[in-house]
Amino acid sequence: GVAELREHLASVSATIGVLELARVRAMRALEELSAHEVTGAGDIVGFLSIETGMMPEAVGERLNLARQLDTLQDTVARLAEGEISFDTATLVARSTAKMRPAQVAEVEAGILEMAGKLSPGRLRQHAAVVVAKADAKPLNNDAERARERREVKFGPDEDGLVRLSGHLTSLCAAEVRAALEPYMKPADGTDRRSAGQRRHDALHQLGRNAGAGTGDEVAARRGRRPQVVIVAGLEAVMGQAGSVPLLQGRVPLTQAEFDAALDDADISVALTNAKGNVVFAGRSARSFSAAKMRAMAAASPYCAFEGCTRASVECAGHHVVEYALGGETVSVNGAPLCFVHHERVHRDGWWVGPDAAGGWRTLPPKHEDNPRNRVDPDEYRRIQREAMLRRGKQHRPRGSEVGAGRAP
Repeated sequence: GVAELREHLASVSATIGVLELARVRAMRALEELSAHEVTGAGDIVGFLSIETGMMPEAVGERLNLARQLDTLQDTVARLAEGEISFDTATLVARSTAKMRPAQVAEVEAGILEMAGKLSPGRLRQHAAVVVAKADAKPLNNDAERARERREVKFGPDEDGLVRLSGHLTSLCAAEVRAALEPYMKPADGTDRRSAGQRRHDALHQLGRNAGAGTGDEVAARRGRRPQVVIVAGLEAVMGQAGSVPLLQGRVPLTQAEFDAALDDADISVALTNAKGNVVFAGRSARSFSAAKMRAMAAASPYCAFEGCTRASVECAGHHVVEYALGGETVSVNGAPLCFVHHERVHRDGWWVGPDAAGGWRTLPPKHEDNPRNRVDPDEYRRIQREAMLRRGKQHRPRGSEVGAGRAP
């Protein structure tokens, strides 16, 4: 049963702690014997990393404890008896390594007092508080090192995914978490996204809402989010082979991703013909202004998707009659849709539109009344292309080179 398995797991964990302590003692002995010099290794960490098969970071953490075995006697004794985990022991060692000798016992006792009473994450936070109370200098040093190490990296686009990595300062991480939290809740009872997927979508929505604040940078953008451009041939709009849409002119998109972007009011699309000449560029006429969004919010205080309770002020404007099919960017043709349901409408075939009572009606894919069922995909793309080209001619600046080439 569960009780027996929990007891077995606790026993295994205690055994692992004892074995880790034995390994730490062996590492300490090898370091005292300068074993790395015998083998020609550059340093003890590299030597032990090869000998144990562990990453250098893990070796360094164990060496930190090994060098304090004589000082942290209470920690070592409780680890040997299986009363605390090895992770707790390394947390104590990491915390006391920052302190002056006279403060070590105080910090060790403060952390061990709550060991087993707090979850690992909260115990780490408690340890940081104990250290800060004992001496502000380690906290200041950590903050300075954190500031020097802060970074965010975007990896190359591979198979439609970009790896995001780096280090955030504690304050930055707290503010990012707080900003993501309102957008991370499941949208409704049918939302099957994992927690990681919801975090991704929340971060994406923050990017979309980047123009909602105040300040000189936002004013320079006139309240719009940072520029995203897709370069595509007319074949892509028609769904034909021979042209691959390129995000920012570099990263290839699928036809489904491009079709979804065509209805995004803040993504600029540059269409080219077979000769590479631009025949349409821009999307400014498609963006619902702040005044139009306020009018939508007044008429509908929540996301128009049935059952959604997201406030309309946190939503984007959706063209009920799609822009590419002739729909105008006016409040009466706009429906507030939250990030999740906006994507569901465009990717999964749902339809949102007005009902007879002045509210909103939501129809699932393949519903007999869903207007999208009556439009053949190829015909839809043909109408979409013609609408874009027609509007491109209407909004083309005098003397502009946009549209200089002819459509095939």
